[in-house]
Amino acid sequence: MAAFAAGEHLWVKRLGNLRNTIRQEVIRRQLAGHVAGGMTVLDVGCGQGTQAIRLAQLGCVVTGIEPSDTLRALCAESAADQRVGIELIAGTIDHMDDLLGDRRFDLVCAHGLLMYLPDRSAAISTLAGRVQRGGLLSVTWTLPPMRTSTRCSMPRTAPGVPTRIAGWRRSCT
Repeated sequence: MAAFAAGEHLWVKRLGNLRNTIRQEVIRRQLAGHVAGGMTVLDVGCGQGTQAIRLAQLGCVVTGIEPSDTLRALCAESAADQRVGIELIAGTIDHMDDLLGDRRFDLVCAHGLLMYLPDRSAAISTLAGRVQRGGLLSVTWTLPPMRTSTRCSMPRTAPGVPTRIAGWRRSCT
């Protein structure tokens, strides 16, 4: 997560800009057809809490994991302003077993997290391991600019992750 920490101040500065607003709206719309009140949600790398708060407003029971004190504070403040409860936990994906024990969730989200991690396949497997049977895994990440010399393959799953919850994994060489 050191890769994110180095640019965190820029992220906070850009909150609310057009690009971030559109990105958050696209994610909201993609989740809309899959979410119902009462679902348990884990948002790993919840940041300032845009999606966590929206899901809590829909009646979901939301747990957010975020390593940044600044972003966790922004999330807590926004959740209080919106009068929704979110369980916020200081931590990273690497420590989820210690933080969550054996808890599983109906929906596990990791939006904008994977590009900061050295082993995306391991991260997807870790996230998928937190999904309740029949639940959903929602993952987004930013890809680097494509070069003509870059070759990419898109296998259907990461190793050990069932196809129906993994979606696509992009591997570039």
